[in-house]
Amino acid sequence: MTSSAVLLMNFGGPASLAEVRPFMENLFSDPVILPFPGPIRRRLARYISRRRSPMVEEQYRQIGGGSTLVQDSQKLAGLLAQRLGSGNPVFVAMAYTPPGIDEVLDSILSKGIDTLVCLALFPHYSLATTGSIFNSLSRAIRSRNARLRTLFIPAWHEHPGFLDALTERIRSKLQSLRGSENPTHLLFSAHGLPISFIRKGDPYQAQIQQNVRTLLARLGWTGPFSLSYQSRVGPVRWLSPSTDNEIERLAATGCKQLLVIPLSFVSEHLESLYEIDLLYGKLARGLGIDIFERTDAIGFHPRFVDCLEDLVNRALQGRYENTCVRCLLPREPSHFRRKSCRDCGFQHPAFQKKS
Repeated sequence: MTSSAVLLMNFGGPASLAEVRPFMENLFSDPVILPFPGPIRRRLARYISRRRSPMVEEQYRQIGGGSTLVQDSQKLAGLLAQRLGSGNPVFVAMAYTPPGIDEVLDSILSKGIDTLVCLALFPHYSLATTGSIFNSLSRAIRSRNARLRTLFIPAWHEHPGFLDALTERIRSKLQSLRGSENPTHLLFSAHGLPISFIRKGDPYQAQIQQNVRTLLARLGWTGPFSLSYQSRVGPVRWLSPSTDNEIERLAATGCKQLLVIPLSFVSEHLESLYEIDLLYGKLARGLGIDIFERTDAIGFHPRFVDCLEDLVNRALQGRYENTCVRCLLPREPSHFRRKSCRDCGFQHPAFQKKS
């Protein structure tokens, strides 16, 4: 008898100030983040986390002393499990904080699961996010010589349930801003990414741009809007404009009412609660933007849970089993024995390689 389960995955977040430095060391130990040989990468990770952790600890202190991302993900898993029923248990694993991938995988295997639907809580695909987490899971499975059929869902930014939840969040906030004499400017803020990823064909930027176009059409929005990228780290060139630079530009044009819409985040965490609410909010008001608001994360919105339920059911029906992460089109299994997609040219990530 086939036994299936679902694994929701994310990076994780420090639940307390004491967990900030270990979280950062794990983050910078990821070969996708720092592409250096193992010993050098680990030394750099220790150095960077030691230098940056006091600053990041202060940021977490200002939002309550820790991240709720893990517990929010576990609550979301509970809601999804209620929808799927007892035949499809839902697990949660984090890349950089407990519960870790190895620990959760061992638990899954001990229960005799032979089919695992893997769903990263990032709507858009990037090697730096979904690709990195799926590769880590794939390595863990191979290291155990486990016979486990894995069904990876690469991206879901255009799923109607996700779009409905996000559109409702935007409309709700716009409703509260009605009556002002100033027009509202919509600023879509996505997590940044080094431009080097895009030059290698990473689909993240194109998916973000498509998401903005779709949301504007759903809203019937004819007012001003723009797209920016936040959370840049380090000296390399990242996607632009940065959100802080875009706020400065808007203020210089006389913008008085700004609604920021986080695109890459389904849960509240440091990037929304500190970076947008506190850092960018202070910047905007100091530059003369009188009204600065942000849409709530979609969190546990019923339509978002609908989205996850549908994604899992489609995956179990084989919809995503052989799908190019860039084309998002089904391919024959032999296609993934090639180094890259014959149509778009994007190199298949390690988790999709066929032996």
